Amino acid sequence: MEFPPHPFWDFTVAVYQRPGVHEACLELQMRHGVDVNLLFFACWAGAAGGRALDVPALERLMERAARWQAQIVRPIWEGRQISSLLDRALLWGTLQ
Repeated sequence: MEFPPHPFWDFTVAVYQRPGVHEACLELQMRHGVDVNLLFFACWAGAAGGRALDVPALERLMERAARWQAQIVRPIWEGRQISSLLDRALLWGTLQ
């Protein structure tokens, strides 16, 4: 899938492709409920704009992203987790 060029997207893709980042993001998401997109945005804002987001700005972003997370991201993520468990269960059943 092609996305129009955007500095935030380019930053996110470049960072995510680094060794260990994918695994670290999954760990943060699974164990701590971190919104990885917001994490990348905060990092990008600091790196690109040279300024950190303050607590009120982060809280506003988190509030705005909460509905998207609840209605779109989490159900997709949970579906992937269930699919992975089913795949393992089916594989285990075929190996016994």
